[in-house]
Amino acid sequence: MNAQEIDFNYEKKLIHDKMNEEASRKKELLKQVIEATTYKKGEITKEVFNLPMPSSKDFLNNKNVNVKTYGAIMLKSNWGGKFLNQTDRYLYKNKFDEIIKEITEELNISQSTIKRHINKLKKCNIKAIELTKNLGGELIYKLNYGVFNEDTGQLEQFVVITNIALRILVNAYSENALRIYLFLLYKCYKGEAYIKQEEICEAIGLSYKTRGVVTDCVEALIKGGFIKVRNDFNVHTRVNKNGDKVEHIIPNYYYSLCDDYLLEAKKG
Repeated sequence: MNAQEIDFNYEKKLIHDKMNEEASRKKELLKQVIEATTYKKGEITKEVFNLPMPSSKDFLNNKNVNVKTYGAIMLKSNWGGKFLNQTDRYLYKNKFDEIIKEITEELNISQSTIKRHINKLKKCNIKAIELTKNLGGELIYKLNYGVFNEDTGQLEQFVVITNIALRILVNAYSENALRIYLFLLYKCYKGEAYIKQEEICEAIGLSYKTRGVVTDCVEALIKGGFIKVRNDFNVHTRVNKNGDKVEHIIPNYYYSLCDDYLLEAKKG
């Protein structure tokens, strides 16, 4: 084995050790959060669990639907029961008005506003809220969050988000920030991804002229511990009309998911 191979193997081991260390850190952090929020006598039970949210382009860039309202409803939803599965999310119709009243207070919006949001969610491409019956014949509002692929028989175009992340983003962040985070959950689920700002604008229904909104939302998500962003630069040299060489610097942005927001949940 030559010196170059030894250096390569050593570097590979360092990367592997670092990945294991990061995985252990995340596992321990999640364990601490769960322990800190586990039921104790006389206290309200809190849990960390995953919830589904739509990630289809037609949903995220549809400005007629309010994603925060849908997220708030998802946080109140049930699973299992007489559906006998863990995929369907729903609310009982006879409790729906009570839940909606709670959401109006939490989001500080009027009853008429949230009813308008719900009507648009019912009519959107995935019929995000649908009145139906469960196996016991009870009327429920089913939350449709994905798109069914008839060829594979699978539900697609949705992401999973922790209830903690969803709650924080619904209560304390903007509509656009939530849309961007859902988009990044889809784009970065395999790891770090190079994403152009134009792509994010298009994904959430903004024109590139309003990219400053994306910049502000990304900064907020970084500060909140939801994502990480690193950048490098490409330098392009061109000659202007005077014959002078001019360097044009183009930044490249690489996004990855982060769970540091759980630290704040642990503190809380």
